[in-house]
Amino acid sequence: MKNLFLFALLSFALTSCISNTAMQTGRVLEKGEVQITAGLTNIASNSIYDIEDIDADNNTGNTAADFLLPNILEAQGRVKIGLGKKTDIGMSLSASPLFSANLEGEIKHQFIGNNNSRYAVSAGLKAGVGGLFGLGATSITVPLYASIHPTDFISFYSSPRFKHVAHSDLDFNNKVNFFGMVNGINLTHNDVDFYFEHGMLFSEKTSDNFGQFNAGIAFTF
Repeated sequence: MKNLFLFALLSFALTSCISNTAMQTGRVLEKGEVQITAGLTNIASNSIYDIEDIDADNNTGNTAADFLLPNILEAQGRVKIGLGKKTDIGMSLSASPLFSANLEGEIKHQFIGNNNSRYAVSAGLKAGVGGLFGLGATSITVPLYASIHPTDFISFYSSPRFKHVAHSDLDFNNKVNFFGMVNGINLTHNDVDFYFEHGMLFSEKTSDNFGQFNAGIAFTF
């Protein structure tokens, strides 16, 4: 019972750190532009773990498998600033009703296309910290963003990514590597963007994955 309780705490602490969103295309902001984004995502689908030998000190060999958290909505906010030379930076904050939160910084550079072309490809780097009730976790994400823009009002984007999550507390030393994908549609009108997307994360320590749905709105100034 004690092991299950500790495992539950660890799982809740990790939920905010493994949310999987993009809410951006392969394009970047122009120099001096500022974009504010607000969104919602369900994060329970990426909270199923199979961690063996939790009580290794007692040699019990217990396994906590297929531990599924209740469906949880997470609110996210992000501010991005265009630096010029096809580069922008941003900072995002996400939080769930479980009192878990995640702060993440990012940088993104576009190396194919421009903001007027019908295609765009960029690469990014994200670093985040988060957790629940002081149970800390860190994450590093390396995403790619590719998009096509058939009109000025609609675009389709895909974002494969690698994500590393590390957590060390409660006598755990848990590190998980994820490979994921986010696919979405972007609707644009008068500097207002709407994002609707679906994300998946896969890991050897994930016993199942149902993906997550994300939706957001962004205002560019």
